Amino acid sequence: MRTTQGFTLIECLIALAVLAILLAAASPSMREMKTRNELQSMQHALLSSAQAARGFAVARREQVTLCASANGLSCGGGANWSHGWLLYAERNRNSRFDGSDELLQVQQNASPVEISASRVNLNYRADGSASGSNLTIKLCVPGRSSGHAVVVANSGRIRAEEMRCS
Repeated sequence: MRTTQGFTLIECLIALAVLAILLAAASPSMREMKTRNELQSMQHALLSSAQAARGFAVARREQVTLCASANGLSCGGGANWSHGWLLYAERNRNSRFDGSDELLQVQQNASPVEISASRVNLNYRADGSASGSNLTIKLCVPGRSSGHAVVVANSGRIRAEEMRCS
């Protein structure tokens, strides 16, 4: 008696069709998971930078600024933080990043996450408090109704929260 080993062409085509159906069903949820992970990743990066700014200000006993940056070389972009931000020690207290200031961190954003804030920068004083009004930085992805926010109180306290995107 002869035994055959392997698969017939019909069995391979059926297996391939089942695999294609499973992949098509999983694709939207994978896309959603990727978007959610990008959103959380940017929120963690922003939280980390804000915590680093406060830590540097207290440890160095000087003002440290976190500002929006469109090019990774200077502060700019207004309240749009979507391209990234700079963290620097404000040496001359002129509220601008220039040659006398020390650059501490550069963060660039290549993800589709849109980041906007109620102010153009965040200044931490030597005592760890934040100058100006409370700051809310919103992180949203186009097409999603929910997003994240990083909120900084005048006391310097930083917290993360969920929010609705419009």
